[in-house]
Amino acid sequence: AGRFRGYAPGGTTAAALERLLDRCRRQNVAAVLIGAPNSSFYRQNFTPDIRAAYREYVNCLTKTYACCFFDYSDYVPDSLFQDAVHLNPVGSMFFTRCLTDEVLSRYRSECIVRGASPQVGFVKQAALKR
Repeated sequence: AGRFRGYAPGGTTAAALERLLDRCRRQNVAAVLIGAPNSSFYRQNFTPDIRAAYREYVNCLTKTYACCFFDYSDYVPDSLFQDAVHLNPVGSMFFTRCLTDEVLSRYRSECIVRGASPQVGFVKQAALKR
């Protein structure tokens, strides 16, 4: 866990995300947080303590800003990454289809059923602070 030693949610990235979520809430735009895919190269560094701190922070965001979180951090197999960080073209299509099928269509339906605006704002989750 050397890469993320001393990890704690926060910093300028988290502050920017919280400002954006607050703005979405004030303008009645539903925000959805997406846990981006991570290769096993990165996931191997996520200790139980790091995962717990991150999950606690995300839970706080979802409660504070009334948004949803969909975690895809371990959803995409390594074979669909072109390197340790970036999806290859097939991986990009796979993940895009997941977002469309599992998040966008479901979330839009829920908004319409509740009578809320179907406008959906997607916010990529804050990266782990290094």
